[in-house]
Amino acid sequence: MFLEEHGLIVMLVVKEAVMDWFKTTHKTVLSGIVIFLGLALLPAAYADAGSSPIGAKIKWHLQGNSGLWVYSSTLKSFYKDRDYRPIWLDGNGLNRKGETLLENLRTASLDGLVPDDYHYSEIIELLKQNETPYPEIDLVLSSAFIDYGSDLYLGRLDPTRVDKGWHIAKPKPNMPVILETALRQSDLNAALRSLSPPTPEYRKLREVMVRLQAIAENGGWPGVAYPIQLKPGWRNEQVPQIRQTLKIMGDLDSKWEPDDPEEYDDDLKEAVVHFQKRHGLRADGIIGTKTIAALNIPVVDRIRQVQVNMERWRWMPRDMEDRYVLINIPEFKLRLFDHGEVAAKHSVIVGKAYKESPVLKSAIKH
Repeated sequence: MFLEEHGLIVMLVVKEAVMDWFKTTHKTVLSGIVIFLGLALLPAAYADAGSSPIGAKIKWHLQGNSGLWVYSSTLKSFYKDRDYRPIWLDGNGLNRKGETLLENLRTASLDGLVPDDYHYSEIIELLKQNETPYPEIDLVLSSAFIDYGSDLYLGRLDPTRVDKGWHIAKPKPNMPVILETALRQSDLNAALRSLSPPTPEYRKLREVMVRLQAIAENGGWPGVAYPIQLKPGWRNEQVPQIRQTLKIMGDLDSKWEPDDPEEYDDDLKEAVVHFQKRHGLRADGIIGTKTIAALNIPVVDRIRQVQVNMERWRWMPRDMEDRYVLINIPEFKLRLFDHGEVAAKHSVIVGKAYKESPVLKSAIKH
């Protein structure tokens, strides 16, 4: 009765990663736009569109006169309503909003997305070709905003295609309206950030992604050689390697140096326990087979894990009530949230491989 009276919601979190989908599915077309790197002559009949040369060229391209471009009806309608005025360009090239959008596309990987899904490289090439702003740049950036914003809000993948047990419906965002609203705001970056999940968990994942990508750029972590088992107080030649790995991962103070490099001391034990807790291992400070295996997972695989979990959060509904129950299937845990705070936490029994738990959002009635 308590749950029913307070209108709580139960939601089961997807339990398996969709790694293969992330490795193989990349977009090749942006909102119905096919990119051609080049210019064409503009008939005089279009010279008045948008009261600027760029606007006239935008209108000409959108009406299909170049014969080399295909545009979505959404993009055509959006520019027509704006009298074909450029959005991201001025007479000198990219305007402030154009630069902000391009920077967001460049750093799309921090949200687990792929910059070239939004034609980042092609845009850079267009910018290099000529000092005169291309109408193509404005069109591609608008299309990129629509696709990038949609992916931030909905996710790259359709969850029902990769998980038959997924039963959470999520309405699609009206991206042209969102684009128009964003253009009226002074801070385009904030408008884009508002499209990503507003949860603390997603923000933490993004922070982890920033750190992991920085680690990857510096060569990753060394890992630990097999076989080995270590208990606090023991000495072993692998201890310096373990210590260095945990420093890079952030579990151990990078400036700390022990008196005896090969001794498994109390400070290292504290770091090991922290690592074990982070990865759902038994936090006993003993470095055994499972802990070693976790230490040896390459940084690229950790990045992919974070990427998949960010996608999971994008699949989740945004209309959560103030009070709800969240069941994390892989963790076997149920949490009761009350105005953003965890009010209760319990262990639960979930499905098996042959009878998987469904992923759903529903009101609790019993």
